[in-house]
Parts: sequence; structure tokens; C-alpha cells
Amino acid sequence: MQRSVAPEDLYRGLTVKSVDGSSVQLMDTECNQESYPQPSVQKEGCGFPVMKFVGVLNHAHGGWETCLTSPLSEKDFITMRRLISHFGPETLLLADRGFCSFEIISRLLANG
Repeated sequence: MQRSVAPEDLYRGLTVKSVDGSSVQLMDTECNQESYPQPSVQKEGCGFPVMKFVGVLNHAHGGWETCLTSPLSEKDFITMRRLISHFGPETLLLADRGFCSFEIISRLLANG
């Protein structure tokens, strides 16, 4: 998809990318419960496992670049640490305040 990006798909020469997170309920299997335990407020035997994910959307071509999963207990900005390589000097990043920490900004600056 990147090969189909034309100069007019960029914003002032920058590739616009956004990052955000969400969650989904999974089937209630032993494997899912082990990897993505249900919320701690749920009574044992009730509810479903919850998997969080954080994804990077490339607005130049409209596709997802990557998506990482994590347990419900992991904050989105922690997952974001593993996504820093997707943002470089020719990227304009759009993100909400959940990703606006000094650590993330510092890591992005270090990556160009």
C-alpha cells in the first residue's frame, strides 16, 4: 500500500499517522483467560476475557500499519513504547492525551 502513496496524499510532505487503543471481549476459553484475564471487578466465573489493542493508522494510504495486543491491565502508553519505530522524521503523529507523556515524546524525538 505504501507504494501507492502519491505526494498529494501527504500533508506538507509528512505522512500523517494516528495511534489509538480499544478493547474487545473474547470467547471464554482457558487460553484466552490466561493471556487476557477478565477485569478484576468481575466475580470469578462471570464475564469474559478482555483483550486491549493499540494500532497505527497511516492516513496516506488509509491502512493499518500495525496493531499490538495487550492485557487489560496494560496502559495504552506502555504498549505505545513498542510502536515508536513506526514514527520517524517524516511523520506527523495524531494521538489523544492517553499517549501524551514525557516518556513517549522523548522516545519519539530520539527516533527523529
